Amino acid sequence: MKKFIAVLMVVALFTSGCTGSFALTKKVYNFHREQQSKWMDELVFLGAVILPVYGLAAWGDAIIFNTIEFWSDDNPIARGNGRREKIIAREGEIQAVITCALDDGSVKIDSKDNSLVFERSTFGVVAKDSAGNVLYSSRKDVNGNISVYDSSDRLVRSFSNKRAEAAKEHLLQ
Repeated sequence: MKKFIAVLMVVALFTSGCTGSFALTKKVYNFHREQQSKWMDELVFLGAVILPVYGLAAWGDAIIFNTIEFWSDDNPIARGNGRREKIIAREGEIQAVITCALDDGSVKIDSKDNSLVFERSTFGVVAKDSAGNVLYSSRKDVNGNISVYDSSDRLVRSFSNKRAEAAKEHLLQ
């Protein structure tokens, strides 16, 4: 199991965060940025701020839509924008559902026994359980070599740059 998680950490470095997508706030922002001139853009922006469109959109995202997204993995506002792709992976009798958020690159893996969430950090990728406890972290050095550490920051496994690329290619086939 440790080997499987270590390989997943390597793949997460190449493919991948979860407070929600804030899709409504992004739509308001994109609307005001679509204006033809900088003057109209500024006028629409000030109107959205003064009439608290941004505040209401952020409130709606934070309280309503991101909560729906958290529980159902589907944000009704983000449909089309924050698409998620689900993949079913099988290894013998073990089955997992891998959900990749195409907009922010977060990866969630659910199996019968547990869940893992992979989030990007400043140094690499962090794997957490469903309660948010850090299980593993990975770090990529300047040469592209990847080291995987457990929750106590003890080295679990190291991958050379070539081996990491090979593992990525193998898992993405």
